[in-house]
Amino acid sequence: MSRDMQQKQPLPEEQIILYQELVHSANSIILRWDRQSRIIFMNQYGLELFGFSEDELIGQEVVGTIVAETDRSGRDLTAMINDILLHPEKYQLNKNENICKDGSALWIQWSNKAIVDSDGTFLEMLSIGIDISPQVVAEKKLRQREKLYQALFKGSFDAHLLSKDGIYIDCNQSALTFLSRSRQEVIGQPMGSFSPEMQLDGVATREKTRDVMERTARGEIVEIEWVIEDPQGNQFRYAEIKVERVGTEEGEIIHISLRDVTEQRVLREELRQRQKLEAIGTLAGGIAHDFNNILMAIMGYTEIVQMKLGKKSSVDSELEQIRTASVRAKDLVAQILTFSRKTGQSKHAIQISLVAKEALQLLRSSIPSTIEIEEDIAAKGFVLADPTQIHQVIVNLCTNAHLAMADDRGLLRISLQDMTLYGEGRTGTRKSILPPGNYVVLEVEDTGCGISPEIKNKLFDPYFTTREHGQGSGMGLAVVHGIVQSHQGIITVDSSQGQGTLFRLYFPVVSKPTGNNSWTKNDNSDSPKQATSLRGNILLADDEESICELICDFLTEKGHTVTTCVDGEQALKEFSKTANQWDLLITDQTMPKMTGMQLSEKVLRIRPELPIILCTGHSRPVDRETAKQPGFHAIIEKPISLHKLLAEIEKAFIDRSALRTLS
Repeated sequence: MSRDMQQKQPLPEEQIILYQELVHSANSIILRWDRQSRIIFMNQYGLELFGFSEDELIGQEVVGTIVAETDRSGRDLTAMINDILLHPEKYQLNKNENICKDGSALWIQWSNKAIVDSDGTFLEMLSIGIDISPQVVAEKKLRQREKLYQALFKGSFDAHLLSKDGIYIDCNQSALTFLSRSRQEVIGQPMGSFSPEMQLDGVATREKTRDVMERTARGEIVEIEWVIEDPQGNQFRYAEIKVERVGTEEGEIIHISLRDVTEQRVLREELRQRQKLEAIGTLAGGIAHDFNNILMAIMGYTEIVQMKLGKKSSVDSELEQIRTASVRAKDLVAQILTFSRKTGQSKHAIQISLVAKEALQLLRSSIPSTIEIEEDIAAKGFVLADPTQIHQVIVNLCTNAHLAMADDRGLLRISLQDMTLYGEGRTGTRKSILPPGNYVVLEVEDTGCGISPEIKNKLFDPYFTTREHGQGSGMGLAVVHGIVQSHQGIITVDSSQGQGTLFRLYFPVVSKPTGNNSWTKNDNSDSPKQATSLRGNILLADDEESICELICDFLTEKGHTVTTCVDGEQALKEFSKTANQWDLLITDQTMPKMTGMQLSEKVLRIRPELPIILCTGHSRPVDRETAKQPGFHAIIEKPISLHKLLAEIEKAFIDRSALRTLS
C-alpha cells in the first residue's frame, strides 16, 4: 500500500472518539484556522476560556473575535496574523494579547504549526495556546516595582549602595555626593572603604564592617551610626546607616542606606555645649553668694587686723598678701557671675569705639612692647551694651591673644568697623544666622599658635585652658561668650594650628541716643575716704552671722551703734519697735523669709526718708529702677571693702538721695 493511500485511510471510529475526548479535555487551547484566518475548530477548553459557543465562533475570523486589531501596547495584531500565515516558521512560539467575548484580555503563549498536504500545500494552521495571564500580570507588576525601585534608588535624597560578596556593585547619585567621590571610585571597592580607621565607638572600621556583614548574614537588619571621611582625609561626615540582606534573581545582595546626619550632629553638639554652659552658669550663680560672703569675711577681718596693727607691723606684708589674694578671688567670682549671666547689667546705647580706645590704652601698659599692636577703630554705630562688660570682653580677648604668642613676639590686631548685612548669612563654623541689619563688628586677631580642631569645640568651656598652671583661670573666653550672648551678639572663631586666631564679634546697632555718650570707669579705689564726724544708729540685716559680726565690730569701732538681724522678718520687727530711732538700714538682698528689696519696700512705707544701703552678691540682679526710688542710697556688690562701706554710710548721712553702684 502506498504512503499516500495510508495517509488517506480513515481512522477507525473508536480512535476518532478517543481523539475528540483528548482534544476537548486538554488544559490547553487547541485552535485550527484556515488561510483566510477563519476559525475551523476550537476545543471545549478554549471555548470556555474565551466565553464563546461553538456556533458563535466557527467560521469567524480570528481578528475581531479572539484577537483584537491592535493590542493595548499598539502592536498591529492583524499584520501579525497575516504574517503567521505567510511565515509560520517565525511564529513557532508566539506570545500575544487576546480578547474574550466579554472584552476582557488574556495573554496566550501560542505554539503554531502549519498543516500541509503531501505536496506541501498549506491547508490550515494548528495553534495550541496556554493561558499565561497570571505570569504576564506578575511580570508587569515586577517591572513596575523595579521601575519604582529604580526611581526611589536613583532619585532618593538618602544615599543608597548595593554590595555583593562585600564589594559595592551599585549606588545612587546621593551616595556619590555624600561620599564626595565619582562612580568609578566607588564601584568595585570593598565595604568599609571611605571611612577612617576607627568608628565613633572606638572599634576599628574593618572589624565593625565584618561584624555588620555577619549580622546581616544571620538575617538581622543592622542600624548604626557611621563615619565617612573625604578623599583628602580632612573632614568627617556622619551618617545613620541601615544594612539589610535582600534576595534577587542574581542571588543575595546587601542594601546599605545612609542618611546624612552631620548637620544634626553639629546642632546636637552645640545644644549640648549650650546646655552645659547654662548648667554651669546656674551652678556658678548659686555658689557665688556663699563664696562672696566668705571672701567678705576674709577681706574684712584682714582690713581690721591691718588697721589695728598698723603699717609697721612685722606681719603687714603677709596680711597684704591675704588681702591681694582675696581681691583676685573677688575678681574671679565677678567673672563667674558674668559668665552665668546672672549679674545685673547697666545697658545703654554707647559707642563701643570709646570703650575700645580706653581698653587699648590700658592694655598697652600690660602687653610687652615686643608685641606690635595694630588698631583700626572706625565704627560709629551705637550698641545697647554694658560698657564695663564690653571693656572686659576686649581685655580678655587681647590678653588671650597676647598669651598665645610665643616669646612675647607677634602682631595683635584690633579692628572695630560698621557693617550692614542685607540678607541672612552664616557666620563661621558655628553656623549662627545673622538677621539682616546694621552691626558693629569687633575683630581681635593674633599671629600666635592657633587652635587645633580637637579643642575648638571646648574653647568657651569654663575653666578649660591649654596654658601652664598660673597663666590663667580658664574663665576668660567663657566670660566673653556669656557677655556676647547677653548682648544679643554672635561670636565666631577662625583659627588653624600654627596660623594664628581671629575672633569676630557682631553686635546689633541701635538708634543714636540723645545726650552725652561719654563713659568712664567707676572709682574702684579701696582707700578710705575722709571720715566725717557723723555717727548713727544702724540696723543691719544679713543671714550670714559672720558678716553681721564683722560689720558690727567694724562700725562699732568707728562710733556707730549697730543692731544686727539674721533675716528680713526679724529686721522688720526690730525696725517697727522704734521706727524713728534708726538713721540707716543696711540689708543683704538674698535672705530667707524676706529679701532685702521686700524689707526695704516695707521700711520705706513707714520711713520714706530713711537711707538704705542694699548689699547684693547673688545671682539674681536687683531691679535698679526700683532701687532708684527715694530712700535708697547705694547698691553695693559683695564682697565690699569695709572702708568703702564706711564711706557710703557717711555719704548717706549727708545725701539721702544719691544712688551709686559699686563694682
